[in-house]
Amino acid sequence: MAGTDASLVSSGTPAVDPQACNALTVSPDGLLVPRTVPSGIAPGGNVGASRSVDVDVTDTGGQDCPDTWQIGARLTPVNGEISGAQISLPLTGQWVATGAAAVLPEPGVYEVTATGRGQVCVNVDPNVNAWVSLGLQIDGQGLIGFDVLCQAQYALNTGTSMQTCHSGQGAITRRVQTTGGIIVRTVGALSGNIAGGTLQAATINNPYVFFHKISD
Repeated sequence: MAGTDASLVSSGTPAVDPQACNALTVSPDGLLVPRTVPSGIAPGGNVGASRSVDVDVTDTGGQDCPDTWQIGARLTPVNGEISGAQISLPLTGQWVATGAAAVLPEPGVYEVTATGRGQVCVNVDPNVNAWVSLGLQIDGQGLIGFDVLCQAQYALNTGTSMQTCHSGQGAITRRVQTTGGIIVRTVGALSGNIAGGTLQAATINNPYVFFHKISD
């Protein structure tokens, strides 16, 4: 029933069932039937600073007293991935930022993964020990994890030379808790010494950073 009808009270006050679930109210113009309809959060919607679920609300057809509803939830955590271009590494042992960097958009706990492929090429004459490392870094907080991707280590007789390349790939995953807005990135470094040899190239290829929120 919608609206009011004064004729409902023309022969006196109507009887209202006293059950607690009865929402009928007798007003001067007739019976008043209030109705409250729950609503859910549609995908992409937000009612606060943090949201990790979508809520579905379905009226199951409350023909009897009381009306009934079904409410369900689906996990919809924010997530993303950013790739970067190949970078060259100097033999300094210092971490070099790649273009693979992402902003963690909401407060909460995230799983963050840095991936990449490293390569080091050297002329060995006579000794070389150099390695490429992959790291995961938070801007303003520093390195939170690293892994050695590849290493070139040789010791030759004096006067003997050799050209060699080594490559490898790896990943680092860490849980990061934030109030939102921090930047996580993939970084690389070349460490060690050449000892008479020549560094031809050292690179990080196909750097990526992946993130997904796992908890508010």
